[in-house]
Formats: sequence, structure tokens, C-alpha cells
Amino acid sequence: MRQSGRTPLIRAKKLENILNIGEIFLKLEGDNPSGHKYDRITEVLVKDAAAKGFSQILVDGSKSYIESVMFFAKLKQLEVKVPVLKKEKWKIAHLDETTLMDLQDSKDTFSRLQLKDIAKENNMYLTCEWDINSTISHLVLEDMTKECLERMHFKVDTITVQLGYGYTLSSIYSGLMKSWIKE
Repeated sequence: MRQSGRTPLIRAKKLENILNIGEIFLKLEGDNPSGHKYDRITEVLVKDAAAKGFSQILVDGSKSYIESVMFFAKLKQLEVKVPVLKKEKWKIAHLDETTLMDLQDSKDTFSRLQLKDIAKENNMYLTCEWDINSTISHLVLEDMTKECLERMHFKVDTITVQLGYGYTLSSIYSGLMKSWIKE
């Protein structure tokens, strides 16, 4: 059973009055289990890693993204490794040293693209906050769109989102189209 998602939709009446707009609802993704908007995606990614038989996950991204992956990996009893590149001292300061994988080099020639090779060589599932797992991210965001539409009885005329890597907008569009086709 999924632990993330189904977060509250809160009506923003004061904002409606200030902007002189009909109904505005805010989706509180921080109400997910680890407190991050990433939980929907990382929960599915960790399930994917477990289903494919991986015992370790190599994760890179922001502190929030990494913490979200760690939360769900712990539930599935998967080990998490976090690469530390040059100029990423924040990882050393904020994450348990047993999870860190030191990839710093004196010439700063290491590229994040090399993470795919490291994951493959070490039989690790790779997930990064950016575009590596976009298919799963797309499906999860599409599902969130469906959830919002159902809760609002399909009476939505505008959706505003923070854009990231391109799949956010295409996921919402796809979710809207699927809902429209089914009606």
C-alpha cells in the first residue's frame, strides 16, 4: 500500500479575495511521510529498485530528495549510497558518513554522467533528482493530477505548478487528457 500521496487540498480563501479569483486550492505535499514533495516519486522509485532485485540505491540530488529516498529505502531495507563530488561539503555536513561515496578528485573532472557507470559496475539502482527516472516521475505526477481532479469533482479550469525538468507539465497534461477521455 502506498504511503505517500493523498495529501490535503486546502482552499485559500484569503488568496482568492486578494487576487479576486474564484476558488484556489493548495496541495500540501509537505504532508507526505518524510515531509517532502518528492515522496510520491521516491516511494515508487524505491519500490522499483526492490522489485528489480537491487539491494543498494545510488542517489544524488538535493538534501530533501536524498532524505526522501532514504526514508523509503529504510522501509524496504535497501542500503543507500550518496556520491560526494568536489564542492559538495554540505553532504558531508548533513548526511551520515556511512552513506557517503567519496568521488571527489583534485582536478574536478568527475561528471555526474559517470554515476550511471558506477551504479552499473556496483549493481546499484540509480536515481537522481534530475532527468534519469523521468518515466516513473511522469507516471507519478500523472496520478497526482488524477487525484486532484477526482477530489475536485473534475471542476478545474486552471492549474499552476512550479516547473522543474519538463515532465511536470507533460504529466499534468497527460493526466488531464486521460481524465477527459474517460468522461
